Amino acid sequence: MHWTSAQQEQLLAVISQRTSRDHIRRQLTQSESLAKQLDADLKAQYDSWQREQADVDRLQRLSWASLYYDFLNRKEQQLTKEEAEAQQAHARFDSINATLEATRARCHDLQQQLAPFSTVDAAYDSLIRQKQEAMARRTDETARQYQQQLEETERLDRKQKELVEAEQAGKLLLNDVMRLNKLLAEARSRGNWDLFLDSSLISYAKYQTLDKVRDQTFAVNHRLTLFQQEYADLGRTAPLNQLLTSNTTRFVDIFFDNIFTDWAVQSRIEKAQSAGRTLEDQLIPVIKSIQEEIIQLNARHTEQLAQLSGFLEQA
Repeated sequence: MHWTSAQQEQLLAVISQRTSRDHIRRQLTQSESLAKQLDADLKAQYDSWQREQADVDRLQRLSWASLYYDFLNRKEQQLTKEEAEAQQAHARFDSINATLEATRARCHDLQQQLAPFSTVDAAYDSLIRQKQEAMARRTDETARQYQQQLEETERLDRKQKELVEAEQAGKLLLNDVMRLNKLLAEARSRGNWDLFLDSSLISYAKYQTLDKVRDQTFAVNHRLTLFQQEYADLGRTAPLNQLLTSNTTRFVDIFFDNIFTDWAVQSRIEKAQSAGRTLEDQLIPVIKSIQEEIIQLNARHTEQLAQLSGFLEQA
């Protein structure tokens, strides 16, 4: 399959149509935004006009305001002032309303202008596919340059996918670490009460929390392994250590409940808290770095796609 000059002319015509369509779309977006703002302004101006008119009405009928200015012999002067302000508010309302109606008419006109472009994207995609097929059969310098750009685009696609997967794995890990740290804080608090109060209810609550800590620690270690695998796909390693999951001291505390085992449990909880906070502090900048790289790569990827499309359109 060869790409003919007639096809190239057709493609360029479709590109021109897309450019015109995009220009109209931008105008429509701006006009719709303006109409939304004018609608809000109109409502606010209507309220202002009504307040000004209410001031006029109070002076024209028997009211405290009417009596007050009548007593000062300034009723006509004040009435003239209030009527002028009401007229100005009404005039501003009419002006905004006229601009709003004109803007809405502009939006309708632009929407009508977009109708003939409804098939442009489909025509463009069809012609681009034909040109891609023709380019794949060529062996000249132009085809080689196109292949290089295509490979760079695919490389950025893969990198983008790997970064997003690493970010998602990191966020899940961070959520689990934060939940673990919350449980550890709860366990430490209950352990402190258990040190000074001889209460089976408090001891039971502490044991229940320690069970949750143990399960959550296993969950964190599992998430950590998954994150490190995703991070390794980027060719990197993160200095993040797995958390200890031993609960030997907890069983000693149950069967030999005394001040010494209570202190041992508290010591283990404090060490776990320190490790959990350290893991959280280490993880946050790693995730932030990935997110910043994603933003940069997205911009580079968009630029590369534009270069690839431009090259293919003109080749």
